[in-house]
Amino acid sequence: MWDVYGDCTNYSVLSGHTNAVLDLCWSRDSSLLFSCSADRTGAVWDTFTGERIKRLRSSTGYVHGIAATQRGPQHIATASDDRSVRVYDLRSKDAVSVFEHRYPLTSVSFNESGDQVFAGGIDGGIHAFDLRRKDEALYVMRGHDDTVTWLRLSPDGSMLLSNGMDNTVRMWDVKPFAPAERCLNVFEGAPQGNEQNLIKCAWSPDGQRVAAGSGDRTAVRRKQRGSRGERAG
Repeated sequence: MWDVYGDCTNYSVLSGHTNAVLDLCWSRDSSLLFSCSADRTGAVWDTFTGERIKRLRSSTGYVHGIAATQRGPQHIATASDDRSVRVYDLRSKDAVSVFEHRYPLTSVSFNESGDQVFAGGIDGGIHAFDLRRKDEALYVMRGHDDTVTWLRLSPDGSMLLSNGMDNTVRMWDVKPFAPAERCLNVFEGAPQGNEQNLIKCAWSPDGQRVAAGSGDRTAVRRKQRGSRGERAG
């Protein structure tokens, strides 16, 4: 962990995972950090003491993605190679909800209200699950032709950004009563490369721009409605 001003001092190291750390996210008040790893676990860290205060162990595969709610009860969701999305409540030992899928999952995100979770995987679909129900996905957003590598909710909670191994970044309408065709925009210009890594994407704080990593060692940023992007080294 680093201070992001002055000399950018590395003031803390959180140690405990025994394999690669694959994803991180903050709690809404930044007092906790959530991580997941190829050691098949997730972890909850106290950012003030640097201690791991909870280990999430129930996955039987690499845990590729982790997400936290930004409203309502503090829940955490993980996406795993064992084809499951697991939702945890910090007050409980085990997962409070488990959603099974046919294929390994690589990315996960909550909706704004925290009552739905989105999961993407190697089938290229983005599946929306309702935490109040235990059956199949509410709907599936299809458009990517290869693995979905990352999901990120927009700052206002109305759109979902996805990155895929098909060399596209897509923007989806995830409002409750959106049309059946939810894909709003497709961005190109950020190649995945031959390594097939789980490359990530992000929103600007005002929601007007998106950025994505790429396999050619550049970052690409775009305005929402533009068809061409700018590269940042």
